[in-house]
Amino acid sequence: MGEVREALDFNIALHAVGKAQMAHMKTTIGSCRVEKPLLTAQPRANALLERVAERVTLSTDLPGPATALVRELGTLMFHSVFDETARALLLRCRSQAQHDRRTLRISLNAHSGGLDRLPWEFLYDPVAGEHLAVDHALVRELDLPTTQGPLPVETPLRVLGMVARPSDLESLSVEQERSELHRSLRDLMRGGVVELAWVPGQSWRDLREALQRVRPHVLHFIGHGGLDPLTGNATLAFTDPGTGERHEMSAPDISPLMSGGTLRLVVLNACGTDYAPVTDPFSSPAASILRKGVPAVAAMQFPISDRAALEFSREFYTCLAQNDAVHVGVQKARLAMRTELKGSLEWGTPVLYLGSGIERIFDVHTPLATVSTKPTVQPRRSPGDCPGVCLERPSVPRLCLVQELEYRSAVHSISFSPGGEFCAVGPEGDSVQIVDVEKGRTVHTLHLGLLNHGPRTVRFSPDGTLFAAATKHRMLIWQTATGRKVAAVGFGRELVTGPRRLCFSSDSARIATAGWTGAAIWRAADGRILHRLPVHHTVTDLAFSPDDTHLVTADTEGRLLLWDTHGRYTPDRTFTHAEVPRAVTFSRPDGRHLVTAGTDQVACLWELPHGTPVRRIPHRSALNTVAVSPDGRLLATGGDDDKVCLWSLRSKRVNGRPRVGHHRDAVTEVAFSDDGRLLAAAAADGHVKIWRLEEEQQDD
Repeated sequence: MGEVREALDFNIALHAVGKAQMAHMKTTIGSCRVEKPLLTAQPRANALLERVAERVTLSTDLPGPATALVRELGTLMFHSVFDETARALLLRCRSQAQHDRRTLRISLNAHSGGLDRLPWEFLYDPVAGEHLAVDHALVRELDLPTTQGPLPVETPLRVLGMVARPSDLESLSVEQERSELHRSLRDLMRGGVVELAWVPGQSWRDLREALQRVRPHVLHFIGHGGLDPLTGNATLAFTDPGTGERHEMSAPDISPLMSGGTLRLVVLNACGTDYAPVTDPFSSPAASILRKGVPAVAAMQFPISDRAALEFSREFYTCLAQNDAVHVGVQKARLAMRTELKGSLEWGTPVLYLGSGIERIFDVHTPLATVSTKPTVQPRRSPGDCPGVCLERPSVPRLCLVQELEYRSAVHSISFSPGGEFCAVGPEGDSVQIVDVEKGRTVHTLHLGLLNHGPRTVRFSPDGTLFAAATKHRMLIWQTATGRKVAAVGFGRELVTGPRRLCFSSDSARIATAGWTGAAIWRAADGRILHRLPVHHTVTDLAFSPDDTHLVTADTEGRLLLWDTHGRYTPDRTFTHAEVPRAVTFSRPDGRHLVTAGTDQVACLWELPHGTPVRRIPHRSALNTVAVSPDGRLLATGGDDDKVCLWSLRSKRVNGRPRVGHHRDAVTEVAFSDDGRLLAAAAADGHVKIWRLEEEQQDD
């Protein structure tokens, strides 16, 4: 953790007095006052503002007309604030900051005469030929006096992420941004300094419940912003759990969700979350949240592209991980965006709001136990053991890496063919790869055509005659012998909700899919709809029992519903999970237990038919996936800590030590081959690892 140096503040207070604009500069070195004509009353400035707002996201090549427009507007803004005296004071402060090895922080307070609508992040000094926000930290400050100092935080620092992607709005590179956020925090998560959790749903109620449960220090929202034409308030778009479409909430309605508690920083990675077109400066979500007591809010003042959003998140959280102040993190992220996105002007899109007098928002302390320098006694390893791999002999076999496959985007789903010769891989994109496991080569590529965002689930049928791939909008079914497409099913408004949301029945005759408000069962031979199951909540996972008499669904209300699939299609049992379960499966081969995993960081075994919890296996992060070996002896789990854990289900100990296989990013799915000899795991960074399970010989 690096040292946080106090910034040298250059405070600018802007006020509109009639048709005049008053700028008051105050620093520890000196102060001055500048009076100029009101910038927002000048037609040229307003015309430039409109054109710049349109072209910021369109400038993706070498400097051209858009760059010239931004510099012209930036120059007008600079001359409206700085005269020769004020500029001399700025230069003196810059020299002092360089001498003291401190950051020069320009704190701008502009909230009258429409001045808050101007993109001050584009301030351009024509003499120095520089944008101030690139070379220095530029923050927006509101008149919100606070007595809050840095929040004393004992690690781990809790970060809560939320994704809202309504089906009727433009899709976003959500999985990639989640992956980048996870990658930025990965080392700190491994060291126990940071803990990352995700809101399990997409509605405002899901956010409220997660804030109350997790009590995070940082909230990172990924989604869409908008504008209410009736009130003039900026909005955030949540998802209606009933329709899957947008549910827009204005700033005054959003901010109460985030008041109180331990929340100290909100990152709104959504366009327009800084914009306040009406006279009330608190009509934007960012300013409104700040008003409720959150000391720092990072927002976007223009629509932002996926590439720019990813670059911002990567650099910003890397800086926070190094214990940089939040304003330093935004300034370095701005510089990274400008450097990596050649010709783009989106580096001016992020805006950082701080409350008055805020210097630091966290005071992080690491418990002494986590940094102890005492030597530890290491257990004796047998030959062939690898560092970081634990073993409970003789129950858990050894993991021997057979193949490591790499794709350019996140892999959400994997599936072995019944004989284990092939593995289907579903990366983001427009195709599915069928890989020869022994050779590690792609032998077939199945193109998905118009299906968006790549396969969310890929599955071989248990008898090997069919193969299915589903995305958010459609499902395709092929015959494996001929490669002929036998069905193309459109889901309509009932979209598939996420990865691993498709499963075959054991007799290969039916396919079940998960949706926003229920589940559906289709005839596998031709994709004909057979039944719809009214779960009334978003289904997070589902599975057929080995004897096909039941289907289990897990949903965002934390419920496990056991449906009768022989005739009635009604729920026989309902069990309640402590947190939202992300994955569920039946034990094999008898189906006498359910296995669940989710955000509570626990894999839980439930005895059927009464749903009695009989075993809990704790982990160090939220879990995304579980799988039971065909003989029912082993359990594989994968989660946000980049690890695949292999557990013994027949151990006499309540929680034995697992075998651990390491990935470099969050594990999205694990799968056993039908003969139980192979274990595969996919990760959010596009890697797929396949291990052979080898039993170790016991010493007599």
